[in-house]
Amino acid sequence: MLLYSKSHHNCRLQKLLAIYLKFKGISAKGFDTLHAMALTMSHKWTCDAVARISNNCMDEVRSKIRVDPWLISYDNVNIPLRVYSQRVDKNSDFGSGTAATVYIKRDATHLSENANRNLREKRAEGMKTPLTALDIADLAAAHYPRVEKQAEYYVLRFLLDSSDFNLKTYDDRKSTYFEAPKPVDALLCGPDHITLQYMLGTVNISEASYEDHTKLINEWIDQLGWGNSEEKQKIATERIVSWVGDQLTVDRLRGLF
Repeated sequence: MLLYSKSHHNCRLQKLLAIYLKFKGISAKGFDTLHAMALTMSHKWTCDAVARISNNCMDEVRSKIRVDPWLISYDNVNIPLRVYSQRVDKNSDFGSGTAATVYIKRDATHLSENANRNLREKRAEGMKTPLTALDIADLAAAHYPRVEKQAEYYVLRFLLDSSDFNLKTYDDRKSTYFEAPKPVDALLCGPDHITLQYMLGTVNISEASYEDHTKLINEWIDQLGWGNSEEKQKIATERIVSWVGDQLTVDRLRGLF
């Protein structure tokens, strides 16, 4: 605090605390008090720093999605907007908006140049010969043995990890019956295989209707730098964008499609 009082370049603690408290919802008056005590940076400095961080992250995600495989998910979010001193044009509100996240998998296999065309042809073919209930039942029956093994091991681990069982005192704790089933398609792990996550800017648009979802899709595309018609046409004919969401989001997207 003494070093900071001489110059804010002398200590990084105030900067770390300021950014942390900003995302914990501290009010501007709270920042003014902590700043006067030399515990944090000022409220204006913190807002400017967060804005710079956000802009840098958006530039980074725009560049990465052009070279690495990625997908996007979004869902509704409720944010209480608190006001400590009400005025006619400034009241407390409980905002209902939508937040989106882009996931980038750097080590994933890149799709072929014909993937978009092949997908459109396969969809057109599938609409003429859709899956029947019997087809779905056959698929479920074919894959059920794998699911059953995993489910059995999950229940077994729940029992073995319970404090009442105390596995360390069990004589046959090294039995092969306690080994996990072999993975069907194991995911690679380690620093080189970490999935990168980037949050897009939260918007004041709910996902209550088809019109809202149309606005949201255009909003996310604009934020990712594909706002002009030429870029949109290029995406529609040459690339595949995977949208992930809950049942409501998926149903709305399917309806739009």
